[in-house]
Amino acid sequence: MSHRQKRIKQKRNNMKKIIISSIVLFLSMSFVNKEDQCKDVLNDSTYIKEKKINGKINGKEYLVFEIKNRENEYDRFLLLNINSSFICNHHSLLNTNDFQGYSTNYLKLQKDGFSYSIEYGSRYYYNYEFYFKFIKNNFYLKKMEIKSFDRANPKKIQSKNKIITSKVSFERFNIENYLVD
Repeated sequence: MSHRQKRIKQKRNNMKKIIISSIVLFLSMSFVNKEDQCKDVLNDSTYIKEKKINGKINGKEYLVFEIKNRENEYDRFLLLNINSSFICNHHSLLNTNDFQGYSTNYLKLQKDGFSYSIEYGSRYYYNYEFYFKFIKNNFYLKKMEIKSFDRANPKKIQSKNKIITSKVSFERFNIENYLVD
């Protein structure tokens, strides 16, 4: 290999390192900004902390908040604080504009994580409880329970438990993907 070819190869390797370093820096900055935005919500008077639970798993403290925007009733979501690391999920709750009669019933501690319950419906009523398990510094959807009935025949309740086999982290969870039509 000639001296010129070696220089060209060295320059290409240097460019690759710069590009990879830039990508890593961008991704880490994106995460920090996202985390800071979640943290800022807690100090922003525009947002109300409706419900809150706190627990401890494997020596790690965590808090789960239901957050609502005072100025936009459709802006509601869950926020997690795991050992001072913040995760917001704007797809964890439903939009009251799209789902008649929607409400978050409760947040509940579980021995290995937390669960929360929602309901919606007018004639056809639905109640969901989502269970998240703590695994390696994050929460993952592990199961859901669904109850539904027709208000014209409320004694006939349909119940279904579904174990989630795919690994869906809290931050990637989108509640609308798990609703029954």
